[in-house]
Amino acid sequence: MSRKKVDISKLDLEKIGGRVAYVRLKSGLSMNDFGNIVGLSKGNISRLENHSYDPSYKSIVEICKNFKVNPSWLLLNIGEPDDETHIEIEPVTTPSNETEFEHMALVKTFKNKELAKELNIILKEIEDLDSDHLREVKGILRSELSMLRLTSQSYTGEDRRKVQRRKADNGVIPGGTERRSGEDRRKASGGDH
Repeated sequence: MSRKKVDISKLDLEKIGGRVAYVRLKSGLSMNDFGNIVGLSKGNISRLENHSYDPSYKSIVEICKNFKVNPSWLLLNIGEPDDETHIEIEPVTTPSNETEFEHMALVKTFKNKELAKELNIILKEIEDLDSDHLREVKGILRSELSMLRLTSQSYTGEDRRKVQRRKADNGVIPGGTERRSGEDRRKASGGDH
């Protein structure tokens, strides 16, 4: 059974799945063999390369360790795949590294990555200057989030449409007739009031 050749130059290296595919194809391994080395099933390797699966911290460590890959490149597309000046990645058992990995995964979900990066820099500086003040900032942000949630709830769904209709037509139905109350509609239909 022959395998279909994949042109490495056509991989989407902007996404982590494309970078994982690049590492696998450069090493000449099948999905099954590559998965055995990094601790993932063939199906998960396929989903990862097709951008429908995010790798675990452990898998990232295994790829970097076994294939001598620059973690900065693999995770964030910074630098080159085999750059000797890459950041070191510590063993999976280090809790701070797992937290950093989760943080990087969260930051990459932002649409405005530059703004997310800038906010992180500001928060880090606040923490360095006064860690208690960082807790105050957290409280302020939670308060702002609560207000946004309340505001967005009052303008979503059926309630939003009713509010907009009342403001727009002041009780007048398109065509010029006045809007009747529920009681008037029940009387007109012969129902109880």
